[in-house]
Amino acid sequence: MEFCPALFIRKQIFKYNLISLINIFKQNKIKVIFITVPILGQWKEVDAINETIRNVCNRMNVNLVDIAKVFKEHESKDLYAEVDKVYKIYFHPSKKGNRIIVQQIIAEMKKMGIL
Repeated sequence: MEFCPALFIRKQIFKYNLISLINIFKQNKIKVIFITVPILGQWKEVDAINETIRNVCNRMNVNLVDIAKVFKEHESKDLYAEVDKVYKIYFHPSKKGNRIIVQQIIAEMKKMGIL
């Protein structure tokens, strides 16, 4: 990925906000699960956000459900809403996609001992 100053700045601001949010949750002893943004195809902005979420969650020992990775494994437009087919921007989950997201979150909650 070639360097883009504007994207770098937005990514740093997002990272700062994400770390601040995680610190608030930890201070208040709130269990949290972050999820990545599912996208079909390449969007460098969304890829940068997902990369930041993965790195920060890993570094700060926060639970993560990598929905983007799960959706990429399927590589199916059926996981995305009908509106995405009209605009050819695939990131709104369909009912099938939402079921997968819920299943992944429930599995993570079980690992955390919440369920």
